[in-house]
Parts: sequence; C-alpha cells; structure tokens
Amino acid sequence: MKFLFISFFLFFLIIFNEFNCLQTNWIVQPKTNQKNCEQIISKFEITSLKIKIGDLINLCGTIKSAIDSSLNGDVIYLLEGTYRGTFNSQLLVAKNLFFTASNGVIIDLQKQNWGFLVTAAEVSFNNIEIKNGVGQSFSSDYYFGAITLARARTFVGKSYLNITNVVFKNNEEGALYVISGSTESNANDLASVNIKSCIFQKTSGQSPIKIVNSVSLECSDSQFFKNVVEDDACVISLNGNKHSGATFSASNLIIEKNSGKTLISAGLHSESFNRINYLNTNQFIKNKVSLIYFHTSSSNSYQNCNDCSIIWTKNKSPNSTTNCSDFVNFQNCEICQLEEDDCDTE
Repeated sequence: MKFLFISFFLFFLIIFNEFNCLQTNWIVQPKTNQKNCEQIISKFEITSLKIKIGDLINLCGTIKSAIDSSLNGDVIYLLEGTYRGTFNSQLLVAKNLFFTASNGVIIDLQKQNWGFLVTAAEVSFNNIEIKNGVGQSFSSDYYFGAITLARARTFVGKSYLNITNVVFKNNEEGALYVISGSTESNANDLASVNIKSCIFQKTSGQSPIKIVNSVSLECSDSQFFKNVVEDDACVISLNGNKHSGATFSASNLIIEKNSGKTLISAGLHSESFNRINYLNTNQFIKNKVSLIYFHTSSSNSYQNCNDCSIIWTKNKSPNSTTNCSDFVNFQNCEICQLEEDDCDTE
C-alpha cells in the first residue's frame, strides 16, 4: 500500500511539473471583432506552434490583449495582416515573452506612436515589420520609434533582447533604443542584445540603434539602408557612461547609401566608455558619411576591421583632425574612395 501511495505521488508530481512548464500560445488576428482574448476552436493550422484545425486556441483581437493575458514564457503569435491603432501601439512588455509571426505581418504606427517598451528580463521579436513609428521623450525617459529596452534605473539584473528577421522602416527619432546599468550600483547589470537578419531602412532624427551604459550588442547578417541622421550615427550610437561601457560587434552587414554625420559614433560625452569588438566581413557602400565619429575626451577601444569592402566619400571623422584609420586596424579590406557626386542616396 505504501509503495502504491508513493508511486501515485511521484506520478502526480511529474504531471504537475510538466503542466506548469508548458508555455501558452496567444494567437492575434487583426480586424477581429473582439478586443479581448477568448478560447475558440481553430480553423487554421500553425505548423511552428503545432496547432492543427480543431485544436482549442487562445485568439486575441489586439497585441495589447495578448500581452495582458499572457504569463512569463508565453508565445504571442501574430497572424498575417496589418496591425494599427491604440491597442497595437505603445505596448508595455513587462513579462518574458516571445513575439513571432507568420509572413506578411506589419505593425503600422502611422507616424503617431512608438511601438514597444520592454522592461522584462528576456524578450524576443521574430519575423515582424515595424514601420512609421515616432519616438517621444517624457522627462528623463525616451522612447524610440519601434522598440525601447529600458532597464536603467528601477530594474536589477541582466536582460536579454533577441531580434531576428525584423524590418524597421520609416521610423522617426530612431528605431531601437537600449539602456541599462545607469548607476554605479547596477553598472554590471548588462543588457545583451542580439540582432540577426534585420533591416533598418529610412530611419531619421536619431540613430537606427542607440545603446547606452551597460549594453553589449551583436549585429549580424543585417542591412542599414538609406538612413538619414544629421546629428548622430546612421548605424549605431554607443554611449557607455563612466560606470559601465557599451560594446558593439558586427559581421556580415550591408551598410549602403546612408547620409548624415557618421555611420558609427562612439561617445558623445567626455566620461563615456565604449568598445568596438570587431567589424568583420561588412560592406560599406556609397555612404555620404564618415565611418566612425569619436568623442576625443571619451575612452573608446577599437579593434580590427577585417575582410570589409569599403566604398565611401569621406574618410575623416567630423570635428576631428584625426583619420579614423588611426584608431581602426583595417585588415584585408578593399577600400575605394569615390567623389561625392558619384554617390546616390535617393
């Protein structure tokens, strides 16, 4: 009898643990009547989520309702279509969530709102287009047009942001902003950002990507195209403070026909500490900007630019008499300087 009781208890414990570990899928479909989520019988299949016709699913009418209904570790899956309006913009993500989508998903912020504010420790975005966002500033807080990860003052601990196959298009005042570890007490609370196979196109006002304080960003297999940023960088701006540094690594990027001040800026104030780990196998094509701008009083560390193809119109950093090649070691790079009239940014 005792053996049966123990066996039953262990069986119940295993089932209970497996049940608790299961993530919940929240399916969002634009232009549905309901604004909240409800359980219905699925009329479609989603292979990646192993959902079949006839399965019971959680269907939501807006992205906000899916976020509100979800728990840590859940998946929010966007069905094909264009998402607009109040309940599909200015979205607070305070839970560890995975956003993914079928092909043809567009979040159109309509030049009125910003997209996502992430305060959770681990969030992923996959296979989405976010366009027409507008960054806004409120007191000491700043939100970029598409995605902002802000864990600088009130959150403790490391954070992870993964962005794959996302198109950032026509966003004003920047596309992606990441800030973490702003004080001496949380300087080691690193935000790790991984960007893969993304497109940043026609960003204006602020840099497509800006990382501030204790942030490590790795970007690969992505494109930066026709971004126009007069007062900052057309690819990324690094602004680590004296307590913590910002780190950038890049490989297999296509950086083409951008115009403004520079492609990469490192340190916009005298106490900034930044590090560029590597710039490997990237293509810099017909950009009307310098490669790197550095603040002469900040502490910046550059490594090699390996196997890159560089076709540009200027090779000196603005407001500096020092050639950027004095700070970047170009190895096995094809460098061709064109006249400015040869470059087309239209």
